[in-house]
Amino acid sequence: MGLWRADGKELMRLSPSGVGLESQLEGYIEADPALLGQRLLLIGRQVPTGYGGFIDLLAIDGKVSFTSWS
Repeated sequence: MGLWRADGKELMRLSPSGVGLESQLEGYIEADPALLGQRLLLIGRQVPTGYGGFIDLLAIDGKVSFTSWS
């Protein structure tokens, strides 16, 4: 599947590119959680757990269900 940009009457296919660092991806999602395809309220980033680890992003959805990404 391709991604295109409409520029006036022309379409330009965009080249895929990766995200260099996990922290960059976290930053993108933190700035706009809708990138994940659902409405989320971000609670925290790099949230420490009781087990010595970290949750990359912690959020709640519209049903007030907790969601985490690590």
